[in-house]
Amino acid sequence: MSGFYACYLLASANPRFKSHAYVGSTPDPHRRIRQHNGEIAGGAMKTSKKRPWDMVLVVHGFPNKYAALQFEWAWQKPHESRHFTQVYPGVYKGSRKELQLDGKLKVLSDMLGLDQWVRWPLHLHFTTQSAFSTFATLPMAPPKHVSITCQPLSELPMKTPQPIEVPTMQSTSDCIVCMDAVSLSKPATFLSCTTSSCRMLAHLLCLSDWFLNEEKKHAKSVDQLLPVSGTCPLCREELLWGDLIRGMKNRCAKFGNYRETLVLSDSDSEANDDEDDGDGCLARQTGGGSRGRGTRAVTREHVRARTLAAISQVPRKGKSARQEFVDHIAE
Repeated sequence: MSGFYACYLLASANPRFKSHAYVGSTPDPHRRIRQHNGEIAGGAMKTSKKRPWDMVLVVHGFPNKYAALQFEWAWQKPHESRHFTQVYPGVYKGSRKELQLDGKLKVLSDMLGLDQWVRWPLHLHFTTQSAFSTFATLPMAPPKHVSITCQPLSELPMKTPQPIEVPTMQSTSDCIVCMDAVSLSKPATFLSCTTSSCRMLAHLLCLSDWFLNEEKKHAKSVDQLLPVSGTCPLCREELLWGDLIRGMKNRCAKFGNYRETLVLSDSDSEANDDEDDGDGCLARQTGGGSRGRGTRAVTREHVRARTLAAISQVPRKGKSARQEFVDHIAE
């Protein structure tokens, strides 16, 4: 569920509050609906009087939590959002009708057509046929790249695209667009296809240009900084730019953990080789101080030896100056 964050729409199932709706955001819709209905503890105090609730719609595909929170706020208060007031001046006034289910669906429909969100790789997951049918009859059709499904909440896909296996530090490959080398040790500089059977790799900017050129061929629009979607240059499958970026972020997190493991294992072996409790010992604490994970000792002799080893690998250009520095360190 890493990286998943969604906005959701609730509809009250209480006959006394028919058509009442509520908009929220969460990283876990399954847990959140249970909180709204009082099955488990945690927040949801504003909706306690109108229980039970049905989560009729989940909007996901946001690049991060903060983007989802901004979307949630505009969905809740379109009359205060500058994105609405510029395009729909005087249309939204914060009336009670706008707080009801049909009103919230209309606000969402208009939101998806605004410049702020029209290019976002969003997914709409309806859980009831009635809400889906109401949304389908609205005059403002969502962008073509926005996927819409109508399935039970249990069928909500909450897994982000799987990145490729973490490569070794020296691994390189070729960008399928420019054919130059891709440094796999810098996972934030390239993208990989989200199709499980495809091994496509491309530089971030190269694939962005590839997608933008495709968009220019198929649609007459002004120049954009970021693409919405495009076809994989290798497997020709349709890919969403947001899915590719989320895959890259997951790969960066995984690669960071991988490098941290290497550093810790290397430091542990060094600490075992060099033990010095004298004045020449530098103590480096790990694991948060008093939590009991201990300290590792790195001696000055060890640092000096590592420095000499690094200096010895410097190219022989300027040999005399380098040798003078080595002699100074060795003294």
